[in-house]
Amino acid sequence: MVLSVMIAVGCWATPPHRAAALATPAESEPYQFTATALPTGGLTAATALILGGLILGAMVVGRIFYSPSRKRR
Repeated sequence: MVLSVMIAVGCWATPPHRAAALATPAESEPYQFTATALPTGGLTAATALILGGLILGAMVVGRIFYSPSRKRR
């Protein structure tokens, strides 16, 4: 269930269009440096959700399997 929620939020957070790959025209210098900037908002949101899910899962596993035993009277 958590995975499906994370997938839905990731799909919702991604931009509606993909950035086109930029290339230098054939007439320009062959080794000219071109910098491209891509928006990383969706990627950051997806990464945060994945890390949060991993931390939550580790917490649940630790609580279930590695919790300290209580002394019985």
